[in-house]
Amino acid sequence: MRIDIPVYMKTGPKLHRDGDTACLKNITGDVTWKYSGKECGPIKITGCARSGTVYIVHVLRKLGYTIGHEEMGTDGSVGYHLAALHPENCFHQVRHPLKQISSMMAHQSWGFMNDVVDICGHGLLGCMQYWLKWNELCEEFCIWRYQIESLPNVWDEFLERIGHTPCPLPDVPTNTNSHKKYREFTEFDWNNLFECDRQLAQLIYNKSNEYGYNVPEMDKAEYQNLGELETAQVASM
Repeated sequence: MRIDIPVYMKTGPKLHRDGDTACLKNITGDVTWKYSGKECGPIKITGCARSGTVYIVHVLRKLGYTIGHEEMGTDGSVGYHLAALHPENCFHQVRHPLKQISSMMAHQSWGFMNDVVDICGHGLLGCMQYWLKWNELCEEFCIWRYQIESLPNVWDEFLERIGHTPCPLPDVPTNTNSHKKYREFTEFDWNNLFECDRQLAQLIYNKSNEYGYNVPEMDKAEYQNLGELETAQVASM
């Protein structure tokens, strides 16, 4: 079974790690990005790419914090990059897999991620592998997990954990950093995931429930006569 889906990602540079420091280099060997856990502030939040990290950065900046997005800030750092270095006292931000996997079709830093977890491609199958493996990686070292969709419900605890006095959740658009131009190609549903790789989709489905998304019970009758589904061969550019 083949699923032809346009792929817009660029590979991007590979990640270079040395202890609690990581960097990216261009083709001439010059460092274009560097992160050091020792120099980062106390607030650290990670998760998958396209999981709303830009949104939470804007929320924290509205509170007066100097927060870096995928880079260091005086008060801390937010981004998927932190999963590569396992910093202490880090929060794990999650997003519903269907939304995050769909949004991943616009991501452009696969070189970084492929150096941290094993991903076989950059289409739907690779996005599925990434969501599961990156979140499992975050589970290994993060001290607290929350759904970005339910931030208003855990806002008081969030403030307490970062040492901030009680206050209303800042008014920041929830579609900050969205890639609307890709939407007509990338609104995946559970059927798409199960048709791509049934075993992997089941693991993602189970993890979604574990994270508290309470996804509806799947009607698997339509899959009973499919036999062993082949891994999807996803089109690439």
